[in-house]
Amino acid sequence: MNNKNYTIAVLIDWISSPYHIELIAGLEEAGRNRNVNIITFVGGSLNSPKKYESRSNYLYDFILHDCIDGIIIESGLLGLYSSKNDIVHFLSKFTPVPVVSISAILDTIPSIVIDNGKGLEKIILHLINEHHCKTFAFISGPDGNTDSQERFQVYKKTLMNNNIDINPDLVFPGSFVHTSGKKAVQILIDERHITPDAIVCANDDMAMGAIEELASRNIRVPEEIAVVGFDDQLDSRYHDPPLTTVRRPLFKIGEKAIDILLKHLQNKKVPEIITLDTEPVIRMSCGCPDKDIPQHQSLSCSLLPQNTQYIIQLLSIYRSLGYLRDINRMKDFFLSAFPGMGIERCFYSVFKGNNVAVTELLLSYSHNRECTITDKGDLYSLKTFIKERVLIKDRVFTFRLISLVYDSHILGLLGYENQKESTIFDSTLRTSFLVNIMTGLTLHHML
Repeated sequence: MNNKNYTIAVLIDWISSPYHIELIAGLEEAGRNRNVNIITFVGGSLNSPKKYESRSNYLYDFILHDCIDGIIIESGLLGLYSSKNDIVHFLSKFTPVPVVSISAILDTIPSIVIDNGKGLEKIILHLINEHHCKTFAFISGPDGNTDSQERFQVYKKTLMNNNIDINPDLVFPGSFVHTSGKKAVQILIDERHITPDAIVCANDDMAMGAIEELASRNIRVPEEIAVVGFDDQLDSRYHDPPLTTVRRPLFKIGEKAIDILLKHLQNKKVPEIITLDTEPVIRMSCGCPDKDIPQHQSLSCSLLPQNTQYIIQLLSIYRSLGYLRDINRMKDFFLSAFPGMGIERCFYSVFKGNNVAVTELLLSYSHNRECTITDKGDLYSLKTFIKERVLIKDRVFTFRLISLVYDSHILGLLGYENQKESTIFDSTLRTSFLVNIMTGLTLHHML
């Protein structure tokens, strides 16, 4: 079978953080370069205690076996609240479709992971040897997350090897999100009244949250406390101060995942585990001048657009959302705004009650400037809808499907195809724009 016929489903929990955006952008670019279609299913973590997230899991039930040639799953994120056995059991329903796992090693499934050790060990040794840090705090990721556990083990081993005590009062649970970094600092300073020399965070989001919380208490980074992260998200170099961190090769992960699936589909032998190296990135949050001179690993996906006029255009589009109060104005707005935002195709459908098997189409847009918005749309079975509205045969495409849920109420399904990803700014603004406007359409439909 020719690569042009391949369609790969990517399963991920959400698509809001720089980590998510860069990973998906890398997978989509690798797909385009290999004439492979990519459909991203954004359906939340499995078995999440958060109602809005667990209710989004229905989306994974509508992955079409007869239309999908392979699956790539971000197991570390989908499995935040699940065991590895739970993930393997979840994936068994897609048999015989081949699967590649990212971020977690799964039995019998080719897996791509990173070496959490080398890069982080070098960062901690840098803090000890170059900045003479003697007391350390650690902010971990979610319980059960493999990457978080491995990073904590590296932290403990490196400190022990350098005769530095590990104080349990300086280890804080986190959740890989910005707010958990802030919360850890609140406990550290306000409750435990300890000021360490350095805070090591299991990812960049928590490191940035920690720095923000320290700044709110007039505690200077790095003059009083050094803070380091992990991932090297695109925004980490633009943070104040620029974040010393460990670089995870996100674009290379995407390329490897697709290449493994292609080899499998061509009946070639594939490795069970691929481990990619990480490397330290020394910036200012540890106390050094910013030495990160080389360009970021992703030359096609940066943080901000270089064209100032384009930024103004996007912000103007986003501000205009507040003036949309009727369907007729919405249609004109979409026809003028979508091309400038790089949206090729878009649809939004709502469900009848909480019955996700049947969906009602409210919005349909295509790049040839056809746009339909209605109060009462055509009804489809969701599987038929995805097959007819997402899959196309005349060219390579990338498509994203996002479940919109409020609390435990499933609102609808947003789908869109975008042109080649250019910046994190674009992607974040585009997704926020679409989610907000489709929520408005839902309210309009209900009233």
